[in-house]
Amino acid sequence: MKKRKFLALNMILAALGLLIYCGSFYVKSYEQNRVAKEGYEAISLLALGAETDKDLEDSQGSNGKFSPKEAGEDSKTDADDEEADRKDKKKEKKKKEKAPKQPKEKKVKPKKEKKPKPPAEPDNTPPLPKVPVILVFVMAASILVLVLAGTHLLGYSNSFADADQAFAEGRYSDAFQAVAGEKVKEKDTDTYEKYRITAMVSAEYEAYESMMDAEVYDMALDSLIRTVQRYDKYLQDAETYGCRGEFDKIESAAETALQQDFGLTAEDARTMYALSNKETYSREIYKVLEKAGLSEVTE
Repeated sequence: MKKRKFLALNMILAALGLLIYCGSFYVKSYEQNRVAKEGYEAISLLALGAETDKDLEDSQGSNGKFSPKEAGEDSKTDADDEEADRKDKKKEKKKKEKAPKQPKEKKVKPKKEKKPKPPAEPDNTPPLPKVPVILVFVMAASILVLVLAGTHLLGYSNSFADADQAFAEGRYSDAFQAVAGEKVKEKDTDTYEKYRITAMVSAEYEAYESMMDAEVYDMALDSLIRTVQRYDKYLQDAETYGCRGEFDKIESAAETALQQDFGLTAEDARTMYALSNKETYSREIYKVLEKAGLSEVTE
């Protein structure tokens, strides 16, 4: 503890000694500067006095005495010089005022040079091996073809399966609708034609049912007559494609409807359809409706 106090005291004394030394150095420098300044002022005064004595000697005559006449002439000469100086200054001022202002040159801004783009780093990626890449693409294409072909085949098979079920249930129009638009294979051509011709006859009978529900009796009768006509037209094809039984069912239903609703036979329907004149055919339709007591017709 005593050592620390002794060390602290020594440090304080050393700091005081340094401060005193710096203060004395500053005072000494200030005193030297003051003495030098006084000496410089004394030299300046001496030099100014010597110049004044010389001017007085120049103003005296050749005999060394001051001449009033020469002093007057000198004063006059100074006045003339001042007047000439004023005139010269006025002339110079007028010239400056009259001098046209020169147009300021437009500063052309230097175009900024585009900083060159740093060169692209070289691609050191090793190239893909050609053979594996080609094999991958071939495999992908093969899988895609197989998927598309499988989808088409599956859809094709499902379409004919749905049509076969609808045909068996007596929904002949639905059966043809299921395969309509398909690119039919050769082995399925007969089946497709069977669905088509049966639907054409059935569609007319279905139209009769819709018109009767709507109480449009003239068009209902016309649809039954067309059912019999189409039965006769496609009967030979039905024999070929194996759908004669379905044809007979449709024709039998049409005959029953003609007899019950309109009091006609299938032969009467064939006779009316054979009329070549459209107006005569329409008149016969209206006669049948009047006889049957059915007044609702289309306009």
